[in-house]
Amino acid sequence: MTLHALGTLTAAAPDGRTLSYRLLPFGETGRTSAGAVTVDAGALTVPDGQMVANLEHDPTRPVGWMTAAEDTSGLTATVTLAQTTTASDVLAEARAGLRTGISVEVLDPVIRDGRLLAGRLTGAGLVAAPAFPSAQLRAADAGDLPNPTDPTEADPAEDEAAAAAVQEDDAMGATTTEAAAEATETEPTEPLTAALPGSLNGKTKTKPTARAASLFAALAGTDADGRRRLTAALDQAIATDLLPTQAQQWLGEVYASRTYVRRYAPLIQHLDLAALKAIGWKFTSGKTPTVGDYAGFPAQPTSTEVKTESVTLDASRIAGAGAVDRAFIDFPVPEFWAGYYRECTNDYERKLDAKVPALLAGAATATVADTVPSGVSTAASYIVDGAAALIDGEKGMPTFAIVGTGLWKGLLRTRSDDTLAYLTAALGLEKGSLEGFAIIPSSLAAFTGKVLVGVNTAATLYELPGASPVRVDTVNISTGGVETGVFGYWAGLVNDAASLSLVAAA
Repeated sequence: MTLHALGTLTAAAPDGRTLSYRLLPFGETGRTSAGAVTVDAGALTVPDGQMVANLEHDPTRPVGWMTAAEDTSGLTATVTLAQTTTASDVLAEARAGLRTGISVEVLDPVIRDGRLLAGRLTGAGLVAAPAFPSAQLRAADAGDLPNPTDPTEADPAEDEAAAAAVQEDDAMGATTTEAAAEATETEPTEPLTAALPGSLNGKTKTKPTARAASLFAALAGTDADGRRRLTAALDQAIATDLLPTQAQQWLGEVYASRTYVRRYAPLIQHLDLAALKAIGWKFTSGKTPTVGDYAGFPAQPTSTEVKTESVTLDASRIAGAGAVDRAFIDFPVPEFWAGYYRECTNDYERKLDAKVPALLAGAATATVADTVPSGVSTAASYIVDGAAALIDGEKGMPTFAIVGTGLWKGLLRTRSDDTLAYLTAALGLEKGSLEGFAIIPSSLAAFTGKVLVGVNTAATLYELPGASPVRVDTVNISTGGVETGVFGYWAGLVNDAASLSLVAAA
């Protein structure tokens, strides 16, 4: 049998055609085709001359000559590569670190208890990835020593124990001393079929278990030329090797984020945006037409100063774009584009929605909160304070409250019945319901420890009519790409700052 032992590349001549390898370190566990094996100095017979080195243990693909030698620490080898195309490729791969393995061939190895006692070095294969079993598995006993012992008469009880031991031994053909002695009773030229248990070819076997074990060992290690060889273990076809043969499951988009739902924008009124710049007018605060009690002709009715002022509105933009290989257009991938524009729209909605609370907080009228009554959440008390300010200012019944996250948590921890009863009594809500009055939490710094109470007519959000944002695609001929993006326009206008009450502690 032949044992393959794995060595490693130590040097590759930068100018010449020689490769140096460390084959077998003495006294250390090495990786072989039979498992983990320890080699001692002098155990191997190393030829004085050159041996053939081939590619991947293929004798039809020789690439050079190997010369091996022992030193105090182990077995080393030098491979001189031939002047062939294949050998030149091997040299280039070794220098690049792509082929750094060598798998030496040891003929007729004798292994006992994981230690190599004898064997003859005959050649090597330059390999990229040897298919050897894990070096953590100790090599099973194999081979016969050159000084066989004289057979002795075995005790029947010992024979039974030997047969049981053979059944438990590994399939590489390791046997106990008694089983080996029994096997010597068979003539060396006896056909393999004669080792079968029971009666075959007119022969009756008296120890079928040991005979079967001998046959299994012979079948495992006998080559076509009649010589027993131990080759590499079953080649491991790992998943990455076979991946191209596997039909792959298409998962599609593995995560589709939830479509963003606006929280703040619905709190105020909406109108269409028709231009980047818009103008309008409004009455100056305190300069609106007024009326009063009138005594009749010829008395003059009430007359006060009326004054107006212009209002200018500049639209702002929100956009996002990217350049993509036009192959994604020429070979349609509708699922990708659906996800791409969905996420663009999601982010547009998110960014636009965040503009509203910032707009309202910057324009709101400050209101100092009253002392919070016992048993009432701070948020509920602040909502009532803000609502009262709006009602007193004749701004109408409030329709929403933006509550700082900390206060909002306290509101949720209050029994819903108590909160409903308190707000209903304070705000005059009908039918005992908060329907129509929105309470929205916000983690923005402007609302920390505060509550903004407002009327929906206090501000207006202007956007493009119809679908927004607008999708735009254009082809860039110079790069062979498609530039695509989304563009949106918006403008925010505070109609009446007095209709927004920002409540906080004094």
